Amino acid sequence: MSGQAGSRVTRTLCLWIGGALLGAPLSLLAAGCATQADVQKLERDVYRANRQITQTRSSLESIRRDLETLAGQVAQLRHARGQTPGGGTGGASYERLVRLEDRVAKLEMELERRGAAAVEAPGEPQPPGAEPRRREPDACAAYATDASAPEEMQQGGRAIGEGNYELAISEYRGLLRRQPSSPLADDAQFCIGEAYFQLGDYSTAIYEYDNVRVKYPSSDKIPMALLKSGQGFVKLGNTRDARLFFQKLVRDYGSSQEAIKARQELESLGAE
Repeated sequence: MSGQAGSRVTRTLCLWIGGALLGAPLSLLAAGCATQADVQKLERDVYRANRQITQTRSSLESIRRDLETLAGQVAQLRHARGQTPGGGTGGASYERLVRLEDRVAKLEMELERRGAAAVEAPGEPQPPGAEPRRREPDACAAYATDASAPEEMQQGGRAIGEGNYELAISEYRGLLRRQPSSPLADDAQFCIGEAYFQLGDYSTAIYEYDNVRVKYPSSDKIPMALLKSGQGFVKLGNTRDARLFFQKLVRDYGSSQEAIKARQELESLGAE
């Protein structure tokens, strides 16, 4: 992992645990970022997660390229057989066509399987015949139809809804550059974190969620930013720091809907 990414994670941990939790017991502070070993372990976790994501994407692209090549070969062979008098179900060309079509079918199945595995959130496996998991309504995507919102928020909302997260990030950053005092600036900052979260870049997502608190301390997005930060650490396999975020959310915003979810997350994590 690059030094820049590592410094982002280190900065986030120390800001939240060393600053936002000043009222917490000293033992909790020490548990968060007291030792270099803790930070190094987190950086290794982030590196492994990012490497797995990169490998998965590379594997999917390789399969897609193979599939396109084979599909082209099948099309050419079908065309050639169609131009050959008496082209039937025998001969070497027919056998080659059957083998190619079989490989295409297998690659399509593998692509579908790996693609589903790449986007499926970790959790308990669904029983046979269960309803597919559905995403909760996306507050960022809702701006796509809000005529009163700045154009960048509308465009970003559309991009989020379409799964074009890189474009969404660009739109939200554009709003923050051009209208830094916009009433929706904190929403744009939060949505940047959401886009990175959906991309699987959890370390950057946590950093961007943290900027909601740093730049907009009165924002109503802070409870959700805390919740998603904790969930980001869960994704990275760092349950220790995930607990800190969930606990802070419950302590500081105990009556919020996000706090209800944070309690559920803490219960699912079990005793430390």
